[in-house]
Amino acid sequence: MDYSFFQPTAFQTASFLAVVTYVVVVVLWIARRSFPDIKIFFPTIIVAAWMLLHDSVSGLQILRSETLMPPPLVLYLFSTLGIGIYFSFSKWGKQVARNTPLIVLVGLQIFRLPLELILASLASNGNIPMEMTYKGYNFDIIVGLTAILILVISRFKTLPDIVYWVWNGVGSFCLLVIAIVAPLSSPVPIRVFDSGPPLVLGVFSPWNWIVSVCVFFAVVGHLITFRLLWTRKKGGSENA
Repeated sequence: MDYSFFQPTAFQTASFLAVVTYVVVVVLWIARRSFPDIKIFFPTIIVAAWMLLHDSVSGLQILRSETLMPPPLVLYLFSTLGIGIYFSFSKWGKQVARNTPLIVLVGLQIFRLPLELILASLASNGNIPMEMTYKGYNFDIIVGLTAILILVISRFKTLPDIVYWVWNGVGSFCLLVIAIVAPLSSPVPIRVFDSGPPLVLGVFSPWNWIVSVCVFFAVVGHLITFRLLWTRKKGGSENA
């Protein structure tokens, strides 16, 4: 397949890098608070190495295969998210849940509002399929907007935990939908959504960070939030 159709503008790319920067800064703040005995230098190096690794992997020709089964691009997506899920349920995830304010975890997800607007912009000039936007099956814009709303209201009123349970559940469901739609929109044998351009963000730098940074930390953020809420429900003791 000729991938030359993917030509985001400089403004779209700069906007995306700004979103990635926001996510990384919040994640490093959380890491500093969660692991106070570790110098911030170490989590910074880990995050940087993670991003560079994925930036390098995205250039591999095998990810562009349209015949191999299972599709390498799909394996890449789910193996990346699998690492995030593992971390969230590990002892390190438990420590993050214990030391991170709930409102910070909500604030992390704000990035999904501008990211959704960027995706809509990409779809409008033929770079990605419409299914990956709010005009299709991507409802992340709701998660970002409600995250801002929760942050504003929480400054004046203490919200009951049920609000966070519902919000986190909705946000997780939106990610699950995208995890299904994204592979089915990619140039792979299992592609279903083919009325527009295929989804090829994962094989272009720096857009590959949409999976390894944005989606990765969105998943981790939701799972950590569930752990925190569960801990509060049990009165502060967690054995998981």
